[in-house]
Amino acid sequence: GKGLDRDRILAKAVEKGVIESDQGLTESEVFSLIFRPGFSTAEKVTDVSGRGVGMDVVKKGVESMRGRIDVASTPGGGSTFTMRVPLTMAIADAMLVSVGRQHYLLPTVSIEQSFRPERGTISTVTGRGEMVMLRGELMPILRLHRLFDIDGVTTDPLEALLIVIGTGGLRCALMVDELLGQQQVVIKSLGRGLKQIPGIAGGAILGDGRVGLILDPDAIVKSSRERTVAAA
Repeated sequence: GKGLDRDRILAKAVEKGVIESDQGLTESEVFSLIFRPGFSTAEKVTDVSGRGVGMDVVKKGVESMRGRIDVASTPGGGSTFTMRVPLTMAIADAMLVSVGRQHYLLPTVSIEQSFRPERGTISTVTGRGEMVMLRGELMPILRLHRLFDIDGVTTDPLEALLIVIGTGGLRCALMVDELLGQQQVVIKSLGRGLKQIPGIAGGAILGDGRVGLILDPDAIVKSSRERTVAAA
């Protein structure tokens, strides 16, 4: 094909009320808009285009297998859609973290780095919410205790640990209390009720017999982005 038209996608997103304006979206964030249900830039509705029921179905199918889909596009040069799905649904390498009295497992494949922020790097940006400056880049902070409505040991980012996770070209800094180490876990499916909790992908039995919930990096990064947009 001839590639994705960034300006046309943005214009259609504003027209449909998906976003209010450009909002400083990155190229990856703009391209990800095509996966929204009902979203299409086609001028006319035909049997094969214009209804906005294609790309969102593909994305949901990939995510149902705990995978992800990324888009790269060059104007006039075409687009590349890369779908990544786990080779196995049973075993995963994960980092064990604690938030208050709860323990969570974060897939190591999504972790870029962890750090303790320095004074002066944390700020609240108008229209974007709580951010941290990391090597010249402003990144949204997502407090895990707020996401799951639990009590954390600390509420001060300067006393907490921030874990940078990335997926689909988007990044955020996940705030936790402690990093407890890496381990290989057997993923267990959750009951019907827990499956509906955003940010949770499954469960696993820890070495001491306790149950740890496995975090869903894609849903968490998406949540951080939605909170940032909502603050705008």
